[in-house]
Amino acid sequence: MTRHLPFGIIGTGAYLPAHTLTNDEVAVHFGKPGQWVHDRTGIAGRRVAAPGETVTQMAAAAAEKALAAAGVPADRVALILATSSTPGQFAPGIACGVQGVLGAVRATAMDVNAACAGFSTAAHTALAFLSGDLTRGPVLVVAAERYSTHLDYTDRRTAALFGDGAGAVVMDAVPSSYGFLHSAIGSDGSKADYVRIVLHEGRSRDPYTVVMDGRSTRAFIEERLPRTLDEALAATGLSLGDIDLIVPHQANVHLVRRVLTEAGAAAGQIFMTGQDYGNTGAASVPITLDAAHAAGRLHDGACVLLTSIGAGMTWGTAILRWQGAAQASSAG
Repeated sequence: MTRHLPFGIIGTGAYLPAHTLTNDEVAVHFGKPGQWVHDRTGIAGRRVAAPGETVTQMAAAAAEKALAAAGVPADRVALILATSSTPGQFAPGIACGVQGVLGAVRATAMDVNAACAGFSTAAHTALAFLSGDLTRGPVLVVAAERYSTHLDYTDRRTAALFGDGAGAVVMDAVPSSYGFLHSAIGSDGSKADYVRIVLHEGRSRDPYTVVMDGRSTRAFIEERLPRTLDEALAATGLSLGDIDLIVPHQANVHLVRRVLTEAGAAAGQIFMTGQDYGNTGAASVPITLDAAHAAGRLHDGACVLLTSIGAGMTWGTAILRWQGAAQASSAG
């Protein structure tokens, strides 16, 4: 997509569980000090959902905050798109659960699964609905993950990285000088075995466990992330210097920051929350976007680049002109 669309993000919201799992608590399971985790990932801690706290509950909490920030009552929402790698159940989808909690009686609700690129894919899908006049009214996009249930804490390749949380945005029509300048998504299914959540029968906890080929995943990010940036900038005629803020998915804080810097991004352009929350999967971008707003980094007219890479392998990148809004910080 290369044409400007007068649809944008009019509200953001996030929910983070109260409990923080420290590096020391994680690393003890594989015989390393907590500093070992920080040195290799840039992650200082991650949030962990409380017993009984579901992905749908976290998603609904983030969604409520996004709607409040946008000033949109739930009964005006026309479409709910939810995304997660860790939904907790096969059916019904998270979106229907969120709809029920919110009382969004007019909405159509459905899930989108593109792993850690799920938010980018769902936002791209929302734009297709909005620009094609298939949806009349605001669209709620919500992403939530509960990885803690699916981690083998003796596996340092995964246990050190992932955290729980949810983020949401409300998308709707904006004045013509604002909105999405570009949105693109993609996938390469030949690399589908790089990151998976697989069935381990006989496991005492939840039998579905995250497994990852760390070396191949790292190489893919190093190759694909700069390419998606170049493609987005070429499609819009912008340079990296025109971008006010880059909000990436944070698979590994050190890795992503290094790749973006090597691609030409200045340290001040990159905004991250992975140091505090770890890799929150599909929720990483909307959680970080909400934090950027709370930090005053999303001024009126700011040019914002969102980018993510996920299992599959999947990816998505968007550039939008931000419309300033009087919303407050919403993270819990």
